[in-house]
Amino acid sequence: MNDEATPTSRFLHFFRATLALVVVGSLSLAVFLAWSDQIRYPFDSTDAYSQTLYQRLVFRLLEVFLGVWAFVVGATVGSFLNVLIYRWPRGESVVLKPSHCPRCGAGIRLRDNVPILGWCRLKGLCRNCGLPISARYPSIELLTGSVFLGLYCVELISGGWNIPVRSINAYKGAVYTVLYPRWDLISYWLFHSLLFCVLITWCMTTLDRQKFATWRILILLLFVLIILGILPFLIPVAPGRWLQHSAENCTWSSAILTAAIGGMVGAGIGYLLALMTRAGASTSVLTGFLVFGMAMGWQAVLVVAFIAFALMMLMKIRPSAFQQENPAGWLACTWLAACIIHQPIWRLVYDQTFGRLV
Repeated sequence: MNDEATPTSRFLHFFRATLALVVVGSLSLAVFLAWSDQIRYPFDSTDAYSQTLYQRLVFRLLEVFLGVWAFVVGATVGSFLNVLIYRWPRGESVVLKPSHCPRCGAGIRLRDNVPILGWCRLKGLCRNCGLPISARYPSIELLTGSVFLGLYCVELISGGWNIPVRSINAYKGAVYTVLYPRWDLISYWLFHSLLFCVLITWCMTTLDRQKFATWRILILLLFVLIILGILPFLIPVAPGRWLQHSAENCTWSSAILTAAIGGMVGAGIGYLLALMTRAGASTSVLTGFLVFGMAMGWQAVLVVAFIAFALMMLMKIRPSAFQQENPAGWLACTWLAACIIHQPIWRLVYDQTFGRLV
């Protein structure tokens, strides 16, 4: 028992050190940003919009606080994704049955069910049976929280810096996007956070060699189309010059058409990559490619496919048994990593390539 717990204890010490570093680093970053703002834009008493160092520090601390909030929300959602990943393929209820140990089936107490911290508090062991609980559970919570935080930075408080076609907001920061809500940016953040939740669930399910039920896939695709029909600006990139569609000027019909083209391209790219990796081009495997194409457009699919192919070539330099034993899981993990890499550079890549063509 002690031998099994040793790696977990080391991870616990590492997590505590990392958490302390993040807290101190975040506060230091807020102070540094406020100080640098003061140097670049000194306080001018004759300017009604000029801010003192104290005001700038308050605003920066607010951004840090909201960033921590975004991470906590993401980690909490990641905890629910763990439930979906484990129960859906087994046909278990995700609502009626409370959280329990996957080994002995004992219920998990509320204080032990806190995302990430609950697992670390128990040192990765079940309180009832003492057997190890996989580190994958807090890892998924950490990944989801990081995705929510990353999108908060690159899409929300940046004024839409990474979103192509759409004009970047003149006023940025938490004050001008959250406290004085810019609902379009908040909608982008929520929509793309939901998209990555779907991709993480799909990736982990595929990694476990499980499959999505066909009816769930159809409901998911219909749900994406309904969202885009209600909020067509969420897919700002037009499929070509022949369709007048942008974040500022779009209709529900053009958004659905754009999503349909992106979905078909995504499914085609996924089919080719599945053949290349011998992952098997099943409907369940292609779900992640299809959903991403519908939500982001065919241009983003091609960029992500290029990134994924580059990652595959790098991993081929030192191939692992995992690539041979579970090619579908390897493909899903690579696609998810490529999607995460793509999101901050979405505008940059589009403007330098497709922006000149469509």
